[in-house]
Amino acid sequence: MVPRLALRVGLRSALLVALILASAPAVSAGNPNPGIVPPTGHALGVPYADWAGRWWNWVASVPAATNPLLVDNCNVNQHRPVWFVPHTFFGNTLSTSCTVPTGTWLLATGGGVECSEAEGNGTTEAQLRACVESFLPLFLNVRITVDGRDVQNVDRYLFVGGLYTLNLPADNIVGVAAGPTKSVAGG
Repeated sequence: MVPRLALRVGLRSALLVALILASAPAVSAGNPNPGIVPPTGHALGVPYADWAGRWWNWVASVPAATNPLLVDNCNVNQHRPVWFVPHTFFGNTLSTSCTVPTGTWLLATGGGVECSEAEGNGTTEAQLRACVESFLPLFLNVRITVDGRDVQNVDRYLFVGGLYTLNLPADNIVGVAAGPTKSVAGG
């Protein structure tokens, strides 16, 4: 079974996909996925891979009881200009609906992973990157649909980000002690 993420995006919203959906016409020129920032691009001046750390800090900032990866709560802790779209874990289905302000960029993933020092995945950037890279095969052949159209060449969007600080609250979804930890994310 191919993991699938279906999104409905209003014409005036943009999608940052780890996919990054953008409203700028220049992003669409020569791109097989008009409206989606290419994986080598920058969204709002931020490199593609840096958005993964921002996405994980958003989702990790929410306690497990109300976390948008586990319950329909995608409006939690959202701030413009980018709205983070939750994904689910393989084999699970998560239905969610959000009211996204017009002109807002969206960051959605077909799945992702973070490896952190707090989880015992390593203590150096190289070790944490290797951990993330070991999970990348799980994200091959993912199908993403936006406004009824399949995103082409989804595997081109796979990446491993750089080292960042993941800030974990008490009762976090990772299940480790609260506080900052070194992490690398990808997907």
